[in-house]
Amino acid sequence: MQQRTYGTNSSAGSCAAFVPATAMPSSSRNHKHNARGVGLLVASTVAFLGSSWALPVPSTKTTSLEGTKSTTRSTTSTSSSLEGMSSSTTPKDKSTAQKSSNGNNNSFTLFVWDFDWTIVNCNSDEYIPAQFLGDDATRKGFRDHYYNGSTKGDWHACVEAMVNRALVQETKSKSKSSPEEAVLEAARRMPYLIPVREALEAIEQKRTQQQQQAPVVGQMILSDGNTLFLRAFLEQNLPHIDFGHGVVSNEGMWQTIQGDDQNKNKNKAGVVLRVVHQSKKYGGHTCQRCEANLCKTQALQATIQEWQQQQQQNVGSSSKPLPLNCRIVYVGDGANDACPVLNVLKQGDVMLARVGRRRNFASERAGPESDKDASVNHRGDGDGKGNPFGFKGALEEAKGKNGVVPKCQVWEWSTGEELKRMVEKLLQEVP
Repeated sequence: MQQRTYGTNSSAGSCAAFVPATAMPSSSRNHKHNARGVGLLVASTVAFLGSSWALPVPSTKTTSLEGTKSTTRSTTSTSSSLEGMSSSTTPKDKSTAQKSSNGNNNSFTLFVWDFDWTIVNCNSDEYIPAQFLGDDATRKGFRDHYYNGSTKGDWHACVEAMVNRALVQETKSKSKSSPEEAVLEAARRMPYLIPVREALEAIEQKRTQQQQQAPVVGQMILSDGNTLFLRAFLEQNLPHIDFGHGVVSNEGMWQTIQGDDQNKNKNKAGVVLRVVHQSKKYGGHTCQRCEANLCKTQALQATIQEWQQQQQQNVGSSSKPLPLNCRIVYVGDGANDACPVLNVLKQGDVMLARVGRRRNFASERAGPESDKDASVNHRGDGDGKGNPFGFKGALEEAKGKNGVVPKCQVWEWSTGEELKRMVEKLLQEVP
């Protein structure tokens, strides 16, 4: 287990009051979770116009190209959330990071989870169509759609196109279930690491153990996937986990098509997938680092604001508190997770960053798996590893180009067991 600290640390983390946050311009647009072009130039400001697409209690990318997907709690002052960030060196050993996290006096800890390659051990957008079309056709299809035609540059338009191809393929099968149900069944069987589930369960146990006392921890999901697939997976595999502080993602839905539209889409299933960009809730965003559909800085900041407003109004405060002095623990892997870590997380907060390399052909796996099972290359060609997880590269680029580093601690994990131990350590610090 590696623990690294970037920037200045303190035990005084806080879920500060909402103020606009500085966006993250970039010289290039990126595919889902790509680490290219972080380019923190501190230029434009994100416009926050409302609360996020947040589902109630569990209802809730990099491509193999390697792909896209790429949120803001700031201080109570009106200055930029990036202002004053130092570029201090990484501690020489992990004991420094451990020592800096001790003595945390925050009354509440909010665990914020990414979904793809974090809760599930795959990219949901690729995994599901690959169940019907195969890995090679899915990779080629995403490349063709992302770089050409009406879907060019719009990741979720590509997801729509690929899933709709899967629906057409399923109509040719002799399955008794509907094509859309077959797609949801594929979502339900996405692979996940057993220790990751156990980490989620440990947090849930901590949340409920106070009985009549107010909870001291909470969980939410912040994902660049879509609610349709997330909800199917969560209801099947994690129905006992309360993501009561929100499942925030792009809104996925089935849309019925008939007549000319059905012929145009060559879709005998009569339905197509539609994905509504999460940022539409706010009228869009101006963060030049993030894809148009979602800025995780914007979404996280708005969600925190929503809960704190309810807290002040005593609406649901007994069961879903989010006090101003809460601590955030963010768990993720991708370059788009660097946006909220650099803009939202403060001193005393912790980022649990997945490092290493994604595995190829994740679509060949299903259901729960141990770290050992997940490391086996069943195809036997090479080591079975793909491109690196994007978060670490994004931080290194931000520091190298602009000297910008997180104020929070960054702990690195590569296996589910490492993540589980980190979560257990953090839970020991919860009052």
